[in-house]
Amino acid sequence: MSRFYIIFIFLCVTVSGVRGSTLQFRNPDTSDSCRIFQKADDLFRQQNYELAAAEYERCFYLSSSKEISYKALQQKAMCYKQTGDYEKAAFNLERIADAYEDYYQIALCYYLSNNFSKSLETIDKCHLFFDSLQEDMLLLKILTLNELNKYEDSQKASEELANRLKNSTDKDIAPQINNLYSDLPKLKSEQTARILSFVPGLAHIYANEWGKGFTAFALNAAALGFGVWQVLDKCYLTAYLGGAGLLSVTYPGAMKNGIYTVKKYNYNKTSQFNNNFKQEIISILQHGK
Repeated sequence: MSRFYIIFIFLCVTVSGVRGSTLQFRNPDTSDSCRIFQKADDLFRQQNYELAAAEYERCFYLSSSKEISYKALQQKAMCYKQTGDYEKAAFNLERIADAYEDYYQIALCYYLSNNFSKSLETIDKCHLFFDSLQEDMLLLKILTLNELNKYEDSQKASEELANRLKNSTDKDIAPQINNLYSDLPKLKSEQTARILSFVPGLAHIYANEWGKGFTAFALNAAALGFGVWQVLDKCYLTAYLGGAGLLSVTYPGAMKNGIYTVKKYNYNKTSQFNNNFKQEIISILQHGK
């Protein structure tokens, strides 16, 4: 269960205070690699992560030892974790991915970089290679599926996690976890928003932004009305410049903003649910260990 605390720490804050470790090499004929690795470790301890990453890469390139190369890229990935560049950390870990822990760290890094599709892809790949997922990866899968709004799949994974913990601790936390899915966010259809956006303001109203909706409708109605009025007065140039010209700006702008407003509505709803879910499931797992 301690692994749940590890992922929780990663989800809340950037890893800090990690000290570089000195690798005990088995090959005595890799003195150059050892020297470079020691230099990289020194830079890491000095929190000069950019130069440390470059030295770890040089060590990886020059070393003929698989052990040294593996550790060098692990440490390089740690440098990027320290700076919050989780995409680069994941990329470097992918270059050496072999063990279960490697895939876990890759999936976690992609999750922390908000690349949830890649995180889920890595989790599925790990499942293929290692047959079954451990509890830490199952928890990460649940949180990733939530971020992708795949709540049905997330609930299935949650049930699996609850069963695993029940078998190992004799504590049934399934009802508590299932209760987290009782109030899923009600999202607006983006396809419906695109259709409604042809009438300025309707997509905003669909997203419960009534003030923006009426404003968008009024601006476009005013531009259209002015253009028609000028046409009826046979002031064609004014109609073109004032009516059509203004409408060419306000109308597509209102369409795009209406769709964006619906996307923002969905994002806020899912973010609120997912953040609350994250806190609740961590609390359940802590008390259910």
